[in-house]
Amino acid sequence: MAKEIFKNLPNTTTPLNASKLNGLLDGDETMGNVIVDSIKTKNIFNINGEVNIKGNNGTDIGTDNTVSGNILTSNYNSANSHGYGQKFTNLNGKTFTFSAKCVSMGTSSTGAKISVYDNNVLKVEKNITTNNYDSITYTATSNLIVVAFSTAGGTGAQFTDIQVEIGSSRTNYVEYQGIGYVSGQNSNGYYVKYDDGRLECWNIKNLGTLTFSASGSMYLANYTSGITFPIEFTNPPMVVANTQNTGDYAWSSVYAIERSKTSISRIGFLRTTTSSSNVYVGYHAIGRWK
Repeated sequence: MAKEIFKNLPNTTTPLNASKLNGLLDGDETMGNVIVDSIKTKNIFNINGEVNIKGNNGTDIGTDNTVSGNILTSNYNSANSHGYGQKFTNLNGKTFTFSAKCVSMGTSSTGAKISVYDNNVLKVEKNITTNNYDSITYTATSNLIVVAFSTAGGTGAQFTDIQVEIGSSRTNYVEYQGIGYVSGQNSNGYYVKYDDGRLECWNIKNLGTLTFSASGSMYLANYTSGITFPIEFTNPPMVVANTQNTGDYAWSSVYAIERSKTSISRIGFLRTTTSSSNVYVGYHAIGRWK
């Protein structure tokens, strides 16, 4: 089933599964996991992503946190011993800093609370008072980290300028800089759409029986019925292809490809002997969807 990325939609009209799709997926399309990118580590907190992961089990999805613009509101009372937030993977052994600014303490007289959970255990928590920043620096000991939000002894605490960055200190806030992706498949093959606009498509297809005709000392065959990509590119992509058979390249090889934004329109095959038999081809196309 094809999945689309939803961005910056008003909270009241966001489709039910949009927040999950906005999260960075790590082979688990039911959760908004974040994969740490070793290059883009300035801010890897995605406020448009899944921000309702339960801190003390890393699995349940709640509804207490809502997002409107750049404000996260938490109606979870920390007196219940845990909070909800965003899950991260691949942080084991890394030191990171989780920071936020309190817009409002809600009904609390103590503060808006930020917390770090490591492998379902609460490790650090801090209360932030209105108009102030605070941060937590922590070194992960597992690949199950949740940075969570709650209201200390109340409801309605509001946070902004939320940031998670690799390193031991808080730096000036910047917008989310992670790279997310959405994967899927349809009758035409498989695809991955990245937030930065990159698109990859691939598939293996039985082209049926092709007849190889003599051309000098070689034998050539052309497939002209087309292979449709599962997702359309903005421009013709780069395509690599090879035959899929027990003899592989010795059986026949791809020598020419014509392609468009939507398909491979023609593929030429080359072999050293004449034959008429089924040809399977696999391809990998890389380009952009925006």
